[in-house]
Amino acid sequence: MTGESAPGPRLRLAALRDTAGRIDPVLLVLLALVNGLVFWNALHHHPPAGYDANAHIKYIETLAEGRLPDRRDTYESFSPPLSYAPPALALGAGLVDADHAPRLAQVLNVAYSLATTLLVLRIGLRLAPGSARLRRTALLLLGMLPVYYKTFAFVRPEPLLTCLVVALILAALGALHGPFRVRAALGLGLFMGLCLLARQQALFAIAAVAAFGLLECRRRGLAPARVLAVALVTALAISGWFYIAQARGAQGVLAYSPGFQPVREASFFFGTGDGALFRDPVRPAFRNQLLPVLYSETWGDHGCYFLVYGSREGRPVWGTYLEEALVRAPRWLRTNRWEMGRVLGRANLVSVLPTLVLLFAVGSGSLVVLSRALPSRAAETGERERTTALLTLVVLAVVCGYVVLLVLFYANPTGSLIKATYVLPAFPPMALLGAALLERLSAWKPALHRLLVGALVLVAVHHAPLLVTRYRLDDRGRMVPSRGEVTASDVAARGAPPPSPAQAEP
Repeated sequence: MTGESAPGPRLRLAALRDTAGRIDPVLLVLLALVNGLVFWNALHHHPPAGYDANAHIKYIETLAEGRLPDRRDTYESFSPPLSYAPPALALGAGLVDADHAPRLAQVLNVAYSLATTLLVLRIGLRLAPGSARLRRTALLLLGMLPVYYKTFAFVRPEPLLTCLVVALILAALGALHGPFRVRAALGLGLFMGLCLLARQQALFAIAAVAAFGLLECRRRGLAPARVLAVALVTALAISGWFYIAQARGAQGVLAYSPGFQPVREASFFFGTGDGALFRDPVRPAFRNQLLPVLYSETWGDHGCYFLVYGSREGRPVWGTYLEEALVRAPRWLRTNRWEMGRVLGRANLVSVLPTLVLLFAVGSGSLVVLSRALPSRAAETGERERTTALLTLVVLAVVCGYVVLLVLFYANPTGSLIKATYVLPAFPPMALLGAALLERLSAWKPALHRLLVGALVLVAVHHAPLLVTRYRLDDRGRMVPSRGEVTASDVAARGAPPPSPAQAEP
């Protein structure tokens, strides 16, 4: 029998093993906790409660008819079809009805989350092959993020995109190392193409991979460039049909953007939360202030789609509708908005520590990228430096690309497009960078490392209630009340927030 044999169980499970080669129980528990919470939310979160959820659900229904939607069907018609295809196929084949197709999309997010976390562990092996501790820390940092669970509970393309971007990173680390291999180049192109069929923002991650490949050319000659060329052609062959059709259509590839309209308000760039960031970080607080809204959406639910809820005779009310109801305080309204506002303010405060860890990690990784670009550092470097450089480039490209698009093409006085969900693919590589930073700290100051990790565990415990949806219905289809729910009379007595301009969200 010739050729390579299939990898054995030990090799396939290497990312779950400790230094002694045994399955690490802490890794298993963390893996089960993260994906168990995702699974629970997928079964219980009300599907229409989410950013533009009804438009995404309409996309699935239209695709089930055997055609791509246009703007008359849904304003999300600009989105690529890959994430909608599985529930649409099930709906079209009669395996589920229209009411259960969105739930199927949510359950599929569980598979995407499991794949994402396992891929994170495999990349962790490249950062520190002998350290299960680094992989534990990476799952801890990723698993304490409310935005992760919130987005994976929604009917949206970002969960699939996040999974594919992490797979793209792992594929790039292999394909852009060593001599040119056609199979590796085609595999890299496959993931590029699938990413582009999941969401347009995939272009940022692909640009980061291309930049990494060009840096590798300085150490490995033209082999990485050849890999990139084959991969990009493959990606174009897989996804180009959709973008060509979009470019020829009436709406173009920039969705519902009105065109080049850069942000001009200073508060967008320099706003610091108007004193509400650590007190009551719920809309309409610090409207259209970039950093406070992104921060509060990462560590909580500024937009009122996951944790902050309202109900009308048992029917859920969310987002803009909830905000407007809080202004009018109708007799039917019940909400946990004030109780959750206090909780989220405290969450924002304690989240300063993991935020600083993640930011320092990205800064440290940026120095690695810079060092690899300098002529004086043209010599070969280790796998840890290569992995750190690519992870950092992906984080910077995804976040900076999103901000540039937001600033130049999607200026909106309501700030309705400022959502941490749009940069979700940056969080798994950011968690890996944070774990790598803490791993280096353990070799320098073991006591400080233990103190920091202990503090992060406490933050994760504090955030545990923020990882579970409040948009849960009982068997009769009515909202399940949560702690702190108040009635309309309480709303009127407390004083409602000011009304907001009309927004494009459902």
